[in-house]
Amino acid sequence: MRRAAIASLFLLALTAKAQQLPEAASLTKQVQEAAKQRKSIQYVRELTGEMTLDGKPVTEVLSSGRRYPAASAIGKQSVSLQNPGKARIDLQIGGGNLLVTDGEATWTYRPSTKLYTKIAAAQTPNGQAADLAVLDVIGFFADAKSWKTTGEETITVDGQSFDCWVVSNTSLKMPAQAALGGQLSGGTLTAWIDKKLLIEIKEEISYSIKTTQAPGGAPVEYKSRITQLTRALKVDQPVAPELFAFVPPPDAKEQPPTAAGNRVDLTGKDAPAFRGVSLDGKVYSSQDLKGKTVLLDFWATWCGPCKRSMPTTEKLHEEYSSKGLVILAIDVGESRDVVEKFLATKPFPYPVIMGDEAGLTSAYSVNLFPTFVLINADGKVASHQFGFNEPALKGMPAIVGLDK
Repeated sequence: MRRAAIASLFLLALTAKAQQLPEAASLTKQVQEAAKQRKSIQYVRELTGEMTLDGKPVTEVLSSGRRYPAASAIGKQSVSLQNPGKARIDLQIGGGNLLVTDGEATWTYRPSTKLYTKIAAAQTPNGQAADLAVLDVIGFFADAKSWKTTGEETITVDGQSFDCWVVSNTSLKMPAQAALGGQLSGGTLTAWIDKKLLIEIKEEISYSIKTTQAPGGAPVEYKSRITQLTRALKVDQPVAPELFAFVPPPDAKEQPPTAAGNRVDLTGKDAPAFRGVSLDGKVYSSQDLKGKTVLLDFWATWCGPCKRSMPTTEKLHEEYSSKGLVILAIDVGESRDVVEKFLATKPFPYPVIMGDEAGLTSAYSVNLFPTFVLINADGKVASHQFGFNEPALKGMPAIVGLDK
């Protein structure tokens, strides 16, 4: 009986500890919210790799008679972020990539081609500057819905201890070239997130590669591990203003921007149907608004470019509402309490709709802020703009002839 009681108490203790672990989805949301509220952050993320065979490090993989180098130093990414919406992200992997945004415009420069582009500044749902730079170099291998919190661990980086939650993901989409001519198996991605800072300190991906070193030979199994480590971390400290200014190198050339993979341009297409209730209780639907020009302004209270666009949008309402322009401010990803608190100090002269509740966010595939969708009287999208470009936003009425 005594042994059974002890075993039961031990099992209860384990169960209680498991219950204390936050759900991965909740933890991810906390990390995103912390990023939006933080004044600034600077860090360097270093990537290193290790390949072993029978427990011993190797510098190359031999697969079907071919030799593949196994690099130990992969590269790094230097990041400086300042809210609202300023960023400098210098990716030093492969050909490299530099993103700089001052909150109004975003420049992307590729040293390998000596080409750069300039677009209107926008932010992603996690508060980061949006475009082509990569903040989580190895995280994109994972299925975002398959993370699980697996434990707690204190790790030390550069002499500093971080008390972390540990989350893992075994649903990985590894690129075929990672197999190095062999067969991939056992892919696991693990991340260590500091409990107080809510910042990812370490990320590690591990997998196996089974190959035959020579045609017809016996298979061998290599173990691969890639580590992404956050170093030189500075939180809420002053950032040099010049970091957010882009000066093209003398031999660089500007090229027209192309649509990034996370931008769905609906221009010329039928506007997705919608029905939403504004904060003051009025119903607005695409069916009822047919015959009118509608401007959907997808925004969030934490978004810097959104705030800078508000005077322009309010001016459009003032000048063109009498000509039939209907502006609907569609908040994304926030609670009513947060939005109402914001509007108490900054009221809008046009309706505000909770976009997630109305299904507008998914219907219009919105993942950049601000996003403006102009719908003409026939129900087609006349203009779809990402980020705040003041001349382009001011020119929207002319697109549908309201300026005449």
